[in-house]
Amino acid sequence: MGANLLIWINRILSGIFIFIANCTFATEIPTEFHKIAQEYNIPVEVLYAVSLTESPKKIAGKIIPHPWTLNVEGHSYYYKNRESACNALSQFVKNIPLKRIDIGIAQVNIGWNAQYHFKHYCDGFDVVDNLRLASSILKYCYNVHNDWLKAAGCYHRPKGGSPAIRYQSVIARHLSHLNSDYLVTNQDYLNTVQWINPDKINWIEPQIVKWVYP
Repeated sequence: MGANLLIWINRILSGIFIFIANCTFATEIPTEFHKIAQEYNIPVEVLYAVSLTESPKKIAGKIIPHPWTLNVEGHSYYYKNRESACNALSQFVKNIPLKRIDIGIAQVNIGWNAQYHFKHYCDGFDVVDNLRLASSILKYCYNVHNDWLKAAGCYHRPKGGSPAIRYQSVIARHLSHLNSDYLVTNQDYLNTVQWINPDKINWIEPQIVKWVYP
């Protein structure tokens, strides 16, 4: 893996941990998640936890997944509506490799997955379509690992390693807030999850997360 890609992954993960350190998350899971989770036979809490991790936005004092979100080379962009998000994406794809762009509520990668499933890149901003693709990836990962936390780590980084483990710890924290039965299945695995002390996380400059308005 190249140095630039490692920097990109670490930037995303550091931003995730900083963001969740002192936030209140919505624990009522929307209907769309239940329907799609049932369709793909995956735990709805896991699907929601992944989306919370991928596209968190504070609305009315609660953190919820936000559908009009892009991550471009490790920088997150949150848009006010689909149109402005789509316009921005149309510009990004002209200059940025597709494998450096994640899209939508579950931040599916355009280059690796989305371009093969959507007629237009902007279809990735549709909540149902995005969650269906994310669910198919999670289900595939679960069939490989037979463990939902490991499946979440695989969703983030199929090659595994420390980025996947760190991501799993974020998912585990969300699942604990959701009172999920899928949190941890054995003590040996629990010992592999490194809970991150927010005080030890390097601060990422605010320009990495950009709130964009039309």
